[in-house]
Amino acid sequence: NFSAAMATLLAVYVLGIPQLYSSVTHYNHLIWFSAILAASPAGDVLSVDAILRASRRKAYEPVQAPRPSVLYALPLRFIWLLIGVTYFFPGFWKLWSSGFEWIFGDDLKFKFYEQWKSIDLTNLPFRLDHYPLLYRTGAALTIVFELGFIFLLFYPRLRLFAVVSGLIFHNLTNFFMRILFLHLQICYVVFFNWYRILNFIGKKIFPQELIILYDGSCLLCKKVIVIFQSLDLIHRIDYTDIFDKRAAAVFKEHDLNLTEALKDMHAIEDVQINKGFYAYRAIALRSPILWPILPLLFLWPVPSIGKFIYRKVADHRSCQINFPPPDTANVLRGIPLPKNFPVVALGVVLLLINTHFGLRQIAHGWPFACYPTFSTRPSNTFKTLEIVTLDSAGKALDSKLGSIKHAAAPQRYAWLVARVLSIQDKTEKDKALKSIWGFLAINNKALSEVKSVQFYKLTHLLDPDVKYLNPIHRELIYELNLDKEEAACCLSFSKDIH
Repeated sequence: NFSAAMATLLAVYVLGIPQLYSSVTHYNHLIWFSAILAASPAGDVLSVDAILRASRRKAYEPVQAPRPSVLYALPLRFIWLLIGVTYFFPGFWKLWSSGFEWIFGDDLKFKFYEQWKSIDLTNLPFRLDHYPLLYRTGAALTIVFELGFIFLLFYPRLRLFAVVSGLIFHNLTNFFMRILFLHLQICYVVFFNWYRILNFIGKKIFPQELIILYDGSCLLCKKVIVIFQSLDLIHRIDYTDIFDKRAAAVFKEHDLNLTEALKDMHAIEDVQINKGFYAYRAIALRSPILWPILPLLFLWPVPSIGKFIYRKVADHRSCQINFPPPDTANVLRGIPLPKNFPVVALGVVLLLINTHFGLRQIAHGWPFACYPTFSTRPSNTFKTLEIVTLDSAGKALDSKLGSIKHAAAPQRYAWLVARVLSIQDKTEKDKALKSIWGFLAINNKALSEVKSVQFYKLTHLLDPDVKYLNPIHRELIYELNLDKEEAACCLSFSKDIH
């Protein structure tokens, strides 16, 4: 839990840094899910927390492995709902902004074209934009999926359909638009009942359950058993206290007595009985998390050393009197506080905040945001920026300066250009264009001969099939003369471009 809490806090900062430059990357959900795990009892298994907790356990605490419980289900349910919210509002805003025109019009086709202007996907083996019936059907299914996903989660029989639909949705979106959302797809593991899945696999691998007889009066033995239980994934080990009523039947069936069981831990599988160090090795065989070290337990001299250490520890351990637990309770203002209270409180807060951002359609936020809605009405044209360099005679130079695309992702560059071209105030726009030139020119010796820079706003047709007509309009919006005083000014970046 400590590591999950630290991961949440550090991720807000580390993952937030890229959000400050040009474009927002929507992986906010990683922060939300990590926070929920930090508030949940996720550290009860497969964790250092579980091992440390076992080493500090008291004699009166029962030896009981974590089992399916509302305590563990609640965090996953809140994660389900948060995923559902990320889908719901994009679907809602598509209908709210465009109505059924988003389905029956050409909105989706032009969304393809908007994405393709920064990533050339015109050579796809199948051009969906050439088939109106198909892409309009896809638009309808997209809205049905986004609006319906969160509601399907409440019905176990439909939940798997929602999950499969989500995976298909993301991978088709990646095929046609190169928008994968892989980090969100990986989080789909929360929709599967891994307890049942691993139990099923365990029964297939080990049909016969392994019985471990341990001394329940020995605090050290109980601590070790609890540690093994926290590492148990496939649940094919039955840990039985020798003083438990169930142990009597095992003693009788395998001709054992209490004296033998008190001396050594026993691992019983069918008619095979392993004692001491070999019992621990049998446990390791049934614990997939320990399989990487399993071969070492068979190599000489590890078995000899293991038997020696086990004998020394077993012969010097002592029994503990099981004192009754103290009469304490986790109390908040005199009212018992449920163990799931932190998860419920945090989950409700996260849902409310994300609902607020979704209703406000705040897409560029961190660590909360409405995920991309693609709800704006598309245009059949788009604007871009052309930079022309000139020498002292006014002749265009083949400076090969490229563009900011080389220093940033194409989507970020497109967003930056759109941001600059949308500035209405001429003074502010000129300042932004100077900053772009400064970004390109700094430490670039190849541009030393440039004496003048011209910035043109180009208008292109969005349809890639008629791109040979582009640009359809070219307008000079700013010319920068690089005299000595202005050249120094150009190399300072404007703080207004983010």
